[in-house]
Amino acid sequence: MPFHDAGRSESLATARERASFTATTKMGRLLLEEIASGGNLKSAYGFGAECLVWDGQQFRYIEKITYSFWNVVIQEDNSLRLHLADVMIVYRNFDRFSLMQVTQLEFGPNGPKAKNPHLHMITSLHDSARDVVLDKALVQSMDSPLCFAGVVIANPKKRMSATFCMVSDNSGDAARVTDGHVSINARKLAESIPKHFYN
Repeated sequence: MPFHDAGRSESLATARERASFTATTKMGRLLLEEIASGGNLKSAYGFGAECLVWDGQQFRYIEKITYSFWNVVIQEDNSLRLHLADVMIVYRNFDRFSLMQVTQLEFGPNGPKAKNPHLHMITSLHDSARDVVLDKALVQSMDSPLCFAGVVIANPKKRMSATFCMVSDNSGDAARVTDGHVSINARKLAESIPKHFYN
């Protein structure tokens, strides 16, 4: 089974839904690679991509995706210690251009709080969009119909590590963002980790 088909939900009923989830996963894997190791940057590619899906008549942009990144350590008793990385990314398409919002997170007693959103625009080759002002009016909420969770897993005892991805329609099946708070389904995550990673 190809990697991008692994763990695909049966609830993805249409070809467009499957294509949207696959495109989100592919784009997220690039961002995860960039954040985790910078490997794609060494190949002179990175930062972002736009997601278009064929709807049967024309290509349409995926409107909005939230990307979160997680570090997971498998403890000696096989429990999971989860840590949200201190950066999240929101992709948003506005037809004429797309926005990549890179947001640093600050961790406090009430959980992570968005801090210092950096806005970057992706335009067509023929439109520099110089008339578009990247200011606070364009800052996006973290809430999104599609949520990507890039996960780096490590088992220090076995000296094993791996990365994998989970995409959700924000139903809580995998990753979820509600009112700006991001979470990951720990039970689903634990079930998704290959058994040989556990002690």
